[in-house]
Amino acid sequence: MRLNVLLGRSSFELANLRSQQAAGQRQRQLLRDFSASLGWVHTLSPRATLDSTTSYRATIAQLFPSPADTPVTAAQARHLSTFTEAARFSVMVGRHTLRAGADYQHFPVSENFTFGITEPSFNDPRSPGFIPLLMAYDLSRGGGLFQFSKQKSGNLVSSFAQDQALWGRFAFSLGLRYDDYRFLVHGHQLQPRLGMSYHLRETGTVVRASYNRVYQTPVNENLLLSNSSESAVLVPASVRARLGGAILSIRPERQNVYEVGLQQGIFSRASVNAVYYYKDEQDLHDNDNFFNTGIIFPTSLKKSRVNGAELRATLLPAHGLSGSLSLTHYHVIVIPPFNGGLFIGQSAINALSSGPFIIDHDQQLAIRRYDGSRSLARCAGEPPVRATHAHLDELGGEIRQRSGDEPV
Repeated sequence: MRLNVLLGRSSFELANLRSQQAAGQRQRQLLRDFSASLGWVHTLSPRATLDSTTSYRATIAQLFPSPADTPVTAAQARHLSTFTEAARFSVMVGRHTLRAGADYQHFPVSENFTFGITEPSFNDPRSPGFIPLLMAYDLSRGGGLFQFSKQKSGNLVSSFAQDQALWGRFAFSLGLRYDDYRFLVHGHQLQPRLGMSYHLRETGTVVRASYNRVYQTPVNENLLLSNSSESAVLVPASVRARLGGAILSIRPERQNVYEVGLQQGIFSRASVNAVYYYKDEQDLHDNDNFFNTGIIFPTSLKKSRVNGAELRATLLPAHGLSGSLSLTHYHVIVIPPFNGGLFIGQSAINALSSGPFIIDHDQQLAIRRYDGSRSLARCAGEPPVRATHAHLDELGGEIRQRSGDEPV
């Protein structure tokens, strides 16, 4: 039997843009977290075990505004609890490793959120991007605060069965999962998981292929507001007309993931691994950061197509020397319309409701090198960066150049 208890608390001042720092903005965020789990493992036989876990987690997030907030002021108090009951059964039979299990989750959600525009130029009636719907929440022109307060509970029931089997030079991984999701929307899906590899021992070669059907439920953080009629009224009428005029809730994301790969050993000193994958997604999940408050609102887009490839060469540790070099290609095309989020700017809404587009983490080519304990990552097309090894260790391989009005 095992018992785990975790208690956490974080309080900090949010990063400002240069203009906000000059204006005296001092927003603060408070995060509190508590979790406890009780687990029990029973050995049924030398080859079979039964494992059960009961857990509870509660998280509270609060945002506190300041008198000098610009261009908007916002406040939040959000509470999420998750109760989970899980059971797992494992058994080894010959060359098969069988595993099955079931989970039940119950999650009450409570959200309270307000915001108001404080900067007169943000939604100026004389500007081309003026949104009349925001006038009611423009504090600089006599408006009031946008206010939202709701609570609701949801459930997720899952079950799965899988088999890992060896047959000669072949290894198989076969599985089936079922999810039943009931919250703001109801949905369910069977998800087959199929994988196979072939090991050619004479040459140290492994060839593999897999298919996975994935069902991913939306994140609960600010999901009530993102799916509400209150947030939908902030979207301009022209955009709502292009989206059919209806309020559509964020649905679970469905993915079909295909992958093939080849791994080749080189004299027991190094290895080369090549992978190609393709993924099609429906109701692609993403999130919208509400200015730089640290508050994110979940969104979804109708579908996406992803293809990518990776080539990695690895030098295994020998005489204190090790390293790796990888080349990665990642291409993503997203197809609107979008649902959810809390957008109060015309440009972002127009972009998300327009035709197919490439999202920000699309990479034509990424090159990563690792030697010893130092690493460097740079995307092709970026200007070269000079840095000492000490700088690389400090920045963790991510190097940025500052310009304009950005977080300080």
